[in-house]
Amino acid sequence: MAPHGKQMTPEEKQIIVALSQQGYSSYKIAEMTGKNRRTISKFLRRRRVRGSEENLPRSGRGRKTGVRGDKIMYRMLRSDRRQSLGEITDQFNRQFVTKISSRTVRRRLNFEGYKKHPVCKKTTISPVNREKRKRFCLSKLMWTVRNH
Repeated sequence: MAPHGKQMTPEEKQIIVALSQQGYSSYKIAEMTGKNRRTISKFLRRRRVRGSEENLPRSGRGRKTGVRGDKIMYRMLRSDRRQSLGEITDQFNRQFVTKISSRTVRRRLNFEGYKKHPVCKKTTISPVNREKRKRFCLSKLMWTVRNH
């Protein structure tokens, strides 16, 4: 089976239908939209047969977590960034009837931008040392290579 690309947006479909109704060929529509000619002709044929521009439902199992579950998972992580993946998974599975694997948790967190590196504690500079650094830098501001 040929690899599938991303789906056309409703706006793209409307443009293709409008151009087709104006009498343009699939070749001309493909040139104008930048899509493959075969994509245009297949879409128009499917539209004629089905009478609709909507895509058929995709096959495959649905997600185990919804938007709400994902938000709760992110909140769990943000409450304590030092938790391990297993701890987050266990905590999530205790709260919900639907059990998920640590791989699912990892995938959701990666999608949200949380990568698998340990959280480093940020060192802070005390106000006194910050002022000392500032004075030092200002005193050396006009230094050149010859002065050193």
